[in-house]
This record gives sequence, structure tokens and C-alpha cells, in this order.
Amino acid sequence: MDHKYTNAGLGVALLKGKDYHRVQCAAQSCAEHGGFFVLLANMVRRDAHESEDEEPMPDLTHVVDLKGNKLSLASALSIPEYTLLRNVWGWERAPDAQEGGGYVGNESEEEDRFYYDTVMLLVPRHQVMPFLLGDRAPVNEVRELIGRLKKRVGEEKDDPTAKEFIIQICQNHLSTNHDTEERKNTFIGTVASTAVLLRNAELFSKAVKKTTDGFDGSSYYALGELICIQHPIVPENDIIEALTKGGRLYKITDNLKYCLNGFLHGNVDRADSLEIQYLQRWLDSLLFQSLNDVTNAHPEDAAALVKIIVNNESDKFRQFAIYQGVKKFIHRFLQEESLINALVMELLIYSRNPGPSQRFIGNLFRYILESAVSNFKLERYFTFVKAHYISPGLIKDFYEQIPADKESIRSELLIRIQAQAPALAQEQIKHSLLPLIQDMMTVPDFSSSEAQGFFQSLFITYITRFVGEEPKKPVDWTGTQRIVTEAMILHSGTRTNCESCLRIKEFLNDPRTETLTVASEFKASSHLREPYTSGFGHLKHQWDEQTGTSTLTKTLRWWENAHREWEDRASSATSVIKQLPQDRLKECLSQQYDDLTSLRVLRVDYESTSHESVCTVQNPGQVGFIVPQKRQLSDA
Repeated sequence: MDHKYTNAGLGVALLKGKDYHRVQCAAQSCAEHGGFFVLLANMVRRDAHESEDEEPMPDLTHVVDLKGNKLSLASALSIPEYTLLRNVWGWERAPDAQEGGGYVGNESEEEDRFYYDTVMLLVPRHQVMPFLLGDRAPVNEVRELIGRLKKRVGEEKDDPTAKEFIIQICQNHLSTNHDTEERKNTFIGTVASTAVLLRNAELFSKAVKKTTDGFDGSSYYALGELICIQHPIVPENDIIEALTKGGRLYKITDNLKYCLNGFLHGNVDRADSLEIQYLQRWLDSLLFQSLNDVTNAHPEDAAALVKIIVNNESDKFRQFAIYQGVKKFIHRFLQEESLINALVMELLIYSRNPGPSQRFIGNLFRYILESAVSNFKLERYFTFVKAHYISPGLIKDFYEQIPADKESIRSELLIRIQAQAPALAQEQIKHSLLPLIQDMMTVPDFSSSEAQGFFQSLFITYITRFVGEEPKKPVDWTGTQRIVTEAMILHSGTRTNCESCLRIKEFLNDPRTETLTVASEFKASSHLREPYTSGFGHLKHQWDEQTGTSTLTKTLRWWENAHREWEDRASSATSVIKQLPQDRLKECLSQQYDDLTSLRVLRVDYESTSHESVCTVQNPGQVGFIVPQKRQLSDA
């Protein structure tokens, strides 16, 4: 264009001079012969720096049709420079804006030069929206564009151009291979709700067939705002398929909830409640059908089952009917370990602050009790508590919820906890096992011999897994030999034609020899030197300038480090154990209290252990290094 225009002043009626006539001529030609569509746009181009490999592409920052209706997204659209029919910048033209060009330290900063222009676009009519959307258009921006186009359809009574553009957007997303399932479901859901608005049953059916797991929640909400089950715009079977797509109960219940909420929002001004009641009954029928038809259970279904019971407590008849449907669903998956464990936790959480639905929740707990114990997984409880930021104590709640006359079930639960505790991940041992012990200590009348065995077992698991046995004092140099040999292999290994390599290898393989003196080539040969100078530190190297020899000395640093780490863990565990109520802990651990709380069962008894050692070291204390006594072996 000969002139530049603001975004607000962009439209054929506001163009000046030749710009107006040029656009009108192009628009009239396209209208008569078809095939192309005329758009107006503001464009910005930045000059490339010398350091840049590629020339920056021009950006379309604001695109409108001839009436001034915005068609562009919020983010700019880059276009190749070769698409421009006329060079609108060059050396003869000064930039419209400049940035940078100052000094950073002693060097000048690169300067950015910008050129602003208004251009006319000629786009193939069937490619207008694919062109404007590009390859990676954000979902929220596409929805905003569709929203603007929908208003034009409503305000101008089926504006054919706006409707055409909406169809283009929908067809573009139906034919696109989206990189993630979530992105695909979001876009296809937008297509589905748009198809209902346009009363396009064929387009709606294609959207339903395209998705595998259903739409996103906002799409079901939008669908609910437009839907009318008594007089459906699109086939009812397609609506049912859309709501139940994927066959996962927790997803279906969410879909039904979003749809109902959307309907209530879209029909808030209606005085007649019959249609709302009809939709509610229709959605209930889909829920019952899903409870009967779903073939695979998921852990997320547990929360959904509890919600659909609790959310219907205002209608006792409906709540009872839904409870019966839930019970039938659970019956089919009583041995589905992941579902049953998750369901027990959801029931226990509700029972902490019971409401009007407690009778149904309690009945469900008793119904699944035996299966819950036989399928109990301790790791799942710890993971659930951490993931949902729930205060600990679920396992204690579980135990206390078991009726007192079900002693065998209570015993089985304790046995399973003891058996599974040693296999827990280290983080769960460290952060979750001791709180479990503390919780169970508060259970009333929990002091039988069976209970003492339970506490002793868990306590032993905690200290042996978290602290571990104290590293024993080495009796020779085998440990050092193994570590240094691994270091040599990591670098270059030994060389069969190197005499020093062979001597060092023989030295390392001798578990009773501590030092070795080798000739001067050790200092000059990197394949000999690197394993000992690169930070492994388990073999000391001392260079003698006078004799021109190197002395290698085995150390016990590996053991010193291991013992220091063990002492740190022991100190941490002891500190945590002291925070427990000691009187109750004595009662729970019985005769093993002193040995377990002092970690005596893990420590090496150096007083009663006698063994000959070539590593003359001090007995390890609470802190400090272990200093080996050195021995010498010369070349002779």
C-alpha cells in the first residue's frame, strides 16, 4: 500500500487514494472470477544482523477482511519474503523504527531496524484459514478466532463468509495429525461444538469418529450449552458416542457433568424445568449404561465412584439407584488390585469427615473389605498420600475400620504390611515407614504379641534399609584393589608390553601388599598416571625427585567414606527415633527396644571380634578418618 494504517483503521472503507481503488479492483476481480480472497494486513520486517545465518521473515501482525473484521490470531504470522510481489524496503528507504545501537562495555551493540507496512493479501479462497492458522496455532487463540466468527454468524444472520471460514478451520483440524492426544482432543472438541452451532450433523459425526478418548472438558461444556436431547440437532447416537468415548468410567462421569453444567448455564433463563429434568434422566441412563458396559477399570475410577454417590445425596431415590449401579460395577472388578486399593483410600478419606452419604460409603467399605486386604499394596498408599498432600494415617484408619470381630482380616493386613515393607523404595522407607509406625502406636489395645512382632518387624526394616549395617573394618587391601582396578579399566587398562603396567597389576592383585615403588616412566606415561591423578584418590602417588621413582600406596579412603556416610545415616535415624513417645515405643518393641533404638543390631562389635589384619587401623568412632599404617616394598 502507499499508506500505512493502524489496526483500528484497517478496512476497505477507510483506505486512502490509490490504495482504495487498488483493493476495490482486486476484490471485484476475485468476486467475478472466484478462486481467491482479498485480505488486508499490517506487516513488520526486521533487518538481519551480519551474525545471523538466515534473513528474518516478515511478520503479519494484524489481518482483517475488507469489512475490517479481525481474522488473525494474537501471535504474529511469519511469511516467506518471496510471497511479496513488490519490494517495500531497500537501501533507499530509511527504517521506520530502530532499537539498540548503544555500547555494551567497549563494544557496540547490534542495531535492530524495523520496517512497517500495510499490505493487501490474495489468498486461495479454500486456504484462507489454513494460511492464517499456520502449523502450530495455540488452542486458545484458535478458539478465540472461532468465537469471533460465531458472533458474525449470529449477528449477521448466517454470514456466509464467516460460516465458510469456520468450516475451513474445522476441516483443517480434522485433517491435521496433532502431535499429542491432548492437543488433538481439544481441537476436535472445538470442531464438534462448532458443528452443533452450525447444525452440521455430518461435521459433528466426523469429529466424534476422529477422537479416540473423547473431547476436553470445555468442549463438553460448550456442547451442553447447545444441545437439546428432545429435539437433537445432530443424531442422538453420535451424542452418546461422544459422551462415552474411550470407555473409561472416570472420564465418562466428567463428560456428563460438564455437559449438564453447560446446559444449565445456557438455559439459565428458562422457566420450564421439564427439559432440565429430561436431560438429567437421559444423562443418568448413560451413567447406568456405562456402569454396566465399561470393560476396564482404572485407579481414577475410584474417586469417580465416590463422587457420583455423594453428589446425588439430595435425591435419596436416585442416590440409592446409583449406589446399586456402583456396587455392580465394583463386583465385576473386585480382584482389580489398582482399583480396589484406590477405592479403599477414597472411602477412608470421606469417612474422616463423614456426611449424609456415610451409610452408603460404609456399606461399600464392608463390601470390598476382604478383597481390599487380599489385594493390599503398601507402596500405593504411601504414593497416594504424597501425591494428594493428605495427612498420614490412612493405614491406621484402614485397620481401625475393620470390625473388631474380624480378627483374621486384621491379622492378614498386618502380615501384608510387614511382608511388603522391605520392598519399598528408599525414599518411602526414609519418609513414610516411621510415620506409619508412629500412627499404629496410637491404636488403642494394640499391644498383643502379634502387635509387638509387627512393630519389631517394621522397625528392623526401617533401620536396616535406611541406615544399613555398619561397614566392617577391612582385613586386607581387596577393596582398594577392586576400586583402583576399575579406575584403570575406565581409562586405558593395562598394556601387555608395558613392564610397569604388569608390575602395578601384580601389586593390585596382592591383597596383602600396601606399597610399590616404580621407575620414572610412571610420571611420564599418561596411561599409568591418569587412573591415580583424576580424582579417584584410592591410591596415593608420591614422586621422589632425588631417586626419580614413584611410590604407590593403597589407602582405605573408600571405607572411610562409606563409614562416614553410615554414621550420618545412623545419626539421622537416631534423632528421628528419639522424637517418638519412648514409653509407648518400649511397650511396642518389648525386649528388643534397647538393641533396636541404639542401632546395636547394626554395629560391628570390634571388642568381641578378633581377626588378623594387614590393614592396621583404629576402631571406628563416631567421627573421624581411619588412618592405615604404611608398609614399604622396594624394587629389590
